[in-house]
Amino acid sequence: MHGTAWLEIDGRGKVLEKADGLLRGIFRNAWPDFGNDGLGARPDWHRGIDLQGTSIARNVFAVELSTAFALTGKVAYARKALEYMRAYAEGVPFVLEPGFHEDHDRYFGGRGNETLTLIYRCVRWIDVMHSGVMHAPGVFSDEDVFWLVKSLWFYAMQFYRFVGDAMRRDNHHLVDHGHAPFVLGIMFPEFSVARALLDQGRKTILHHFGHNVFADGGYAEHSTKYQYHITYHYLNPMAIAKANGLRLFSPAQEALLAKWVEFNAHACKPDGVLSDFGDEFGGSHAYLFGSLAVPVMSPRLAALARALGYEPGSLSYESPAALAARFKHWKPGKAPRVGLSPHFEKRKAPAKPAAKVLPVPAAQYPHGGYTFLRSAWTKDADYMAVAHYTDCLPHGHAHWDMLSFVLHTQGVTLIGDPATWIYTDKRNWESQEMRGYAYAVDAHNCLVMNDDTLKPIKALGHGCCWGGYPPKHGLGLLRTGGPIEVAELWHDAYAPTRHRRYVVHVCGLGFVFVDLLSRPGLDLRPHQYSQLFHFEGGVEITPGKPAAGQTLRAWKEPASCLIVPGAEAETKWKAWRDERLANLYGVSRSPEGKRGPAPWVAELTRRIQGPSVFTNFLITRPSMDVPSVPSARYLGSEPARWLFQQHEGLSAHALDLGRHGTLYVASCPYGKTLEHAELATDAELAVVLADARGKNTAWCMAKGSRLRVRGRKLYAGKRSDWRS
Repeated sequence: MHGTAWLEIDGRGKVLEKADGLLRGIFRNAWPDFGNDGLGARPDWHRGIDLQGTSIARNVFAVELSTAFALTGKVAYARKALEYMRAYAEGVPFVLEPGFHEDHDRYFGGRGNETLTLIYRCVRWIDVMHSGVMHAPGVFSDEDVFWLVKSLWFYAMQFYRFVGDAMRRDNHHLVDHGHAPFVLGIMFPEFSVARALLDQGRKTILHHFGHNVFADGGYAEHSTKYQYHITYHYLNPMAIAKANGLRLFSPAQEALLAKWVEFNAHACKPDGVLSDFGDEFGGSHAYLFGSLAVPVMSPRLAALARALGYEPGSLSYESPAALAARFKHWKPGKAPRVGLSPHFEKRKAPAKPAAKVLPVPAAQYPHGGYTFLRSAWTKDADYMAVAHYTDCLPHGHAHWDMLSFVLHTQGVTLIGDPATWIYTDKRNWESQEMRGYAYAVDAHNCLVMNDDTLKPIKALGHGCCWGGYPPKHGLGLLRTGGPIEVAELWHDAYAPTRHRRYVVHVCGLGFVFVDLLSRPGLDLRPHQYSQLFHFEGGVEITPGKPAAGQTLRAWKEPASCLIVPGAEAETKWKAWRDERLANLYGVSRSPEGKRGPAPWVAELTRRIQGPSVFTNFLITRPSMDVPSVPSARYLGSEPARWLFQQHEGLSAHALDLGRHGTLYVASCPYGKTLEHAELATDAELAVVLADARGKNTAWCMAKGSRLRVRGRKLYAGKRSDWRS
């Protein structure tokens, strides 16, 4: 963590400002509310843990001060790092708890010395040892060095008690049985148990790699932020192994780790911020590309880093002997600049990415459970991420977010997942209702059937339940790389009804959802289908009370999008501000503490009897310059009335977009066909884009045998899964 972007991006705030505060006994939290707390010249560490549990117990202050020393050469920072490290260890001593043998994940070293807390503190202390702070004359005495190594030896002996335990797949096991013993064993070969620690760590890390890193580059933790966190527990030991001349992973495994880093790039929105799915809000990738990913950095990953706005780092390390030589003639006030990442070394904009090595913008991860559609690797690109839980671990920070999506366009996230901030706002940690809401279906951009959010709020709100067992998804057609991209996804959360969705990306215009809902056998009951749209904090909608079937505009300068309901069935809107998220940090309250209104939620509802198919348009590009607010023209004869059947059994529309032309979308899934002068087809999905002069510029057809537009035959022949 020393010298990395983590300190300012995830840790929030300029590192020199935080270090200056630490000289006065003021600590800044790395988790919401990101506030400053004055603990005084002789800090009350237990009070500090109450205020900033993870930051203080994990000794974030140590690497903030070592980094400030590297940037300035100011000895006061080095002295304060030593003072606080010793004071914390003495003020919050490790307690050998008898409950260790009953449940050693819970009973480890007492308050402030849990397994994860302790290893994070250890690796930060090791970072301090290799930052140059210990070599600054007059700061660390021989007694201080002996105290530090003795403390790390004692902590290593506690992790030695894990040697030989049974294997598991959860991330806590990876950290305390894998990462911790591996790093302590490799960094201190003098310890009598070093070899046993190293072997235990390698065995555990490889076990988790084999079970949890998927062949497609995804990971078993179905939470974008948490699978990003877990990259640390593979890439950090890999970097330390390389620095010490050891091999942890095989070449094939290293290549798969590179694919995992590439997954993180695809999961990153064009503004460089990770998409929000599962527990915790998304964040910057400056730390990933500047530090973590350097053991597997390649021209391809470097180009992705630059496309997302980050200058990639390179592997660098220092031995104590080299540091001793470097500091032999060092003078206080001269910045040593040891271990600084590009975040601190290169404040200018990153170089232009090498376009020829950039991957295709769209990507799907069948095992990891996400589909990413992106118009280009540029800052103003259209971007949509869709979640589809597949081969992931239950209880692993996952949410009930079937086919939920994030929409980012023109540099701004308009439709997101603001409820993810509930997880990190400690005011909600004891609230079952708030925790339950964060995990339940209605907190996400899902299609909710019959108002059923599927899980009792109290069950979801239990601190150990997390996401429970989200419903598994299935994948169908996938076609990317052309002017019209299509992904077919489905889930059975409302079994026996299956919800199937075609996600269509019309490059240069936006996105379309075609939803199909049906069940085996006769179904004459009316069902309610409500598509939820959760807008990010600061996004406004017009109108605030949309009428039935009306087009809704969502905007936050300079971005805008139009949500256009299909007209194959009667629709009704409802919009409200999500007061559950009022005053939530990062949503209606900024990290700087400024309050704002709660974010908007819009709900688009249909009531249809029996099987149904319907379409919704999310138009991004022309939303600011169409001649009038567009509405979808239904190309069938008789739209379904509220609570009645869709007798025509199809959805077909023309969306007139002025100088941008006309977008045609049709779906005929139930044996009926569309016969209209503008569009005729029997396909389950047909998409045609015509320019303002009526010329067809792009088209595709899935699961059909014919397609005709304004009398012109585009395809007629054998039924085909895909034509374009």
